[in-house]
Amino acid sequence: MKKILTATLFAAGMAFSAPALAQPADAARESSYTYGTYWNVQGIYLEDGQFENYMDYLAGVYRRSQDYARTRGWISGYTILGNVNRRENEPHLYLVIEFPRLTTPQEDTEREALLNAHLQTTTRSATEQSGQRVTMRRLGSNLLLQELNLRAAR
Repeated sequence: MKKILTATLFAAGMAFSAPALAQPADAARESSYTYGTYWNVQGIYLEDGQFENYMDYLAGVYRRSQDYARTRGWISGYTILGNVNRRENEPHLYLVIEFPRLTTPQEDTEREALLNAHLQTTTRSATEQSGQRVTMRRLGSNLLLQELNLRAAR
């Protein structure tokens, strides 16, 4: 439950360990790309009639937590995307967070304590509040992606 809270607070998936992407077969050859930042993309399914209420939450606590994480350098930025041409079984919203690197469990614990102090909350109350949001939304897909930056053409 603590990992779910941490991921929710940082919207990050920062704590998820992920296998490294495949390295170039010929290590002596310079690759045509470099590794970039990580992107956590969380799909949110909204309950009928709850769009405005959930947007109020995002404009309040969610924004405060993400802005704080950005000022601390934990994330590079965040975006909220609406699924304009939503098909059946697709999320209504996507919460996207960009961050420079994966974190250690110790960093997760330290960040959680700092964020709780900033938001004047506790892990227990934040977990309860997350559970109360079930009336507004259902958490869906969660992707952890890493940007691959192409090098300049030779």
